[in-house]
Amino acid sequence: MLKRKMVAAFLTFVLSVLVVTLFLPLDLFFSDAVNRKGDFTEDLLVYSFYFSLGLFLYGFPVSILIEKITRKLPEGRRPFAFLLYVFFGFLPFFFLWIFTIYSLSISILFFIMDELIMLLRKGKNKNIAEVR
Repeated sequence: MLKRKMVAAFLTFVLSVLVVTLFLPLDLFFSDAVNRKGDFTEDLLVYSFYFSLGLFLYGFPVSILIEKITRKLPEGRRPFAFLLYVFFGFLPFFFLWIFTIYSLSISILFFIMDELIMLLRKGKNKNIAEVR
C-alpha cells in the first residue's frame, strides 16, 4: 500500500506541477506583470516547492488514512473514497482559502492516480495467475 501511495503521490506531483506551471504562470499572481519577467524553470521550482509540501506532508498521510477507512467497505469503496478525497481537498479552504482550487484539483488527481495504479496492479496479478 505504501509503495502504491508513494508512486501515486509522485505521479500526482509531477503532473500537477507541470500543468499548473504551463497554464498558470506566476506572472498572473502579480498586479504588475510587465515588471516581472519570470521564466518557466523559475515558476517550476516555486510550484514544486509548495506543491511538494502540501502533497507529501498533507496529502500523502490523508491518503493513507482514507485507505484505512475505506478498506473495510467491499461495496461502494470507490465513491466513498472519492468523497473523502474531495472533503480533505476542500478542507484547506478554512486556512488558505485562495489555494482551495489547487488543493481540490490535486486531491482529485491523487485519487485518480491511486485508483489507476490499483486497477493496473489487479490486472497484472490476474494475468500472472492465468499464466500459472
